[in-house]
Amino acid sequence: MEKLEKYRNYIEQIIKEYGQYKPSYGEVEVQTIFDRDRDHYQLWRC
Repeated sequence: MEKLEKYRNYIEQIIKEYGQYKPSYGEVEVQTIFDRDRDHYQLWRC
């Protein structure tokens, strides 16, 4: 289980870092979604 927790943290860190990048054009809202109970992770740009 320790290994799984470690991978969850890595995934969240990568998604958060990637979500900080801003596109060079347009108004884009970025949302990060983390569901650790079901292991669903999402980066939403709209």
